[in-house]
Amino acid sequence: MKIWGISSDASISDVDFLSKCAEEFEVDTIFLPTVYIPTNNIAEDYTRLYVEKAGVDYIIYERPYWLSPEMFVKIYRDLGERGFRVVPSFTVFSFRELAEFLSKNKLELEAVELDFSSTLRSDAGIEAYAVELAREIKNFYDVNVFLKFSIFAVGAKNLFNLFAEEKAFDVLILAPVIALSNGGFIFRAHSNALNRIGTRLLNSYLRYVSKSRVAYVDDGVEENSDIGVKTLLGIVCIVKNIPPNIGKAEKSHKDLWVKRRPGLNLAIEGGEELCPFGVLHSEGRYSYADSRCDFCGLCLSLTQKYTFYKDISPEEVLDET
Repeated sequence: MKIWGISSDASISDVDFLSKCAEEFEVDTIFLPTVYIPTNNIAEDYTRLYVEKAGVDYIIYERPYWLSPEMFVKIYRDLGERGFRVVPSFTVFSFRELAEFLSKNKLELEAVELDFSSTLRSDAGIEAYAVELAREIKNFYDVNVFLKFSIFAVGAKNLFNLFAEEKAFDVLILAPVIALSNGGFIFRAHSNALNRIGTRLLNSYLRYVSKSRVAYVDDGVEENSDIGVKTLLGIVCIVKNIPPNIGKAEKSHKDLWVKRRPGLNLAIEGGEELCPFGVLHSEGRYSYADSRCDFCGLCLSLTQKYTFYKDISPEEVLDET
């Protein structure tokens, strides 16, 4: 299986981790986590990932649209300086909004992904609208444009209509995710089971469309047979060393995202292996997150207990007395 790059579905902000994954899988293209324009759902500090045991399998629930414009620009430039081809991903519903965002952040692009895999808009013409937006961006900026949809949300008829638009976009990216909404958040479900079903659905479509213009987000840890399309690696695939003893009782979906007050640090019961990004440091029963922790939430769904604390310096104590 030839891997094209790392998907925006990977939802990772750690540049070192992304670089390490890209080097491990010998790819040079990284799609950034998706930014929602004009506003992001980042008003408060919530986790964005939650792991749930599902029999012998597990599901990763991901909260998209968490990436701030400032963090997006930093990741984009840091990865570019390391020599990777970086593709920004946007959910946007007008050309003007995207143009203003790019101008404000002084960004010059070589490619762009338009991500509609998380939108809950059910307009009958959402695919047609996406194509027209892609055409406008491609004609104005002269860049590669990739359209992304959930493979479970794009029916066969609409899929064929998309491919009738030969020059509007370059590649259609299909992701085996289900978008849901609860508790005030949109989230996507990722799992090996969804990945297997999505792969079979993709194979049923490929006889009717051009394989060269299709990419698939492989969201599983199992080796897929070569399906003859460009392959991107998703979150389940690159965060594959999750301990099997997921500790917490299953939550209701409205409680998936943990909130943290500003200025608090994180301590969890368990070892350093509960963080795939290496930001936990064990001191006896508890492990403590260092300053690189961006509160993704993976460790919180893998541990039995956690707590928040604040380091208080002698100067702060004196100021309060």
